[in-house]
Amino acid sequence: FCLAWIGWHLPETHQLVPVAECGDQTQYLKTITVYVDDRPEGHGPSGTAFRTGQPYICNDALTDPATIPWRPALEHRGFQASAALPIRVNGAVSGTLSVYAGERNFFHDREIGLLEEAVTDISFALDNFEREAARRLAEQTVRNEKQFSDMMIESMPGILYFYDSTGQFLRWNRN
Repeated sequence: FCLAWIGWHLPETHQLVPVAECGDQTQYLKTITVYVDDRPEGHGPSGTAFRTGQPYICNDALTDPATIPWRPALEHRGFQASAALPIRVNGAVSGTLSVYAGERNFFHDREIGLLEEAVTDISFALDNFEREAARRLAEQTVRNEKQFSDMMIESMPGILYFYDSTGQFLRWNRN
């Protein structure tokens, strides 16, 4: 590919902003704005892939009506074909992987299949990161609650014992 980038959705602006890229020697990503809403810059390959949750394959970037807002920049950089695929986090589309090729009709079933596998792997990894972050947050919450409980028990005047409903001894304060 001539260029590959991951665009992440900013809900407050409705934009897909580049968060990772490779191959952007010509600064293409600094010259474009991609949206995910209904304006013309939201109907290109990346915006469409984001909105529909389906890959958008553009095998002739210089004639596809979806590329009109970016056509001069595409032509100047020699990008002839592109593919944009949705990236999901917890099942919801959160970004896209967009790749560009220097030849028309580049994307066939094999290439599309490999790209779909790549975004599935990225989505799986992001889901794992989310689960891990949630697990760590839950553990920290439990630690904070235990610390608070311990502090409250220790600050009680006098001797304090706790038993469960079966009469089993659970804990006590230092007094």
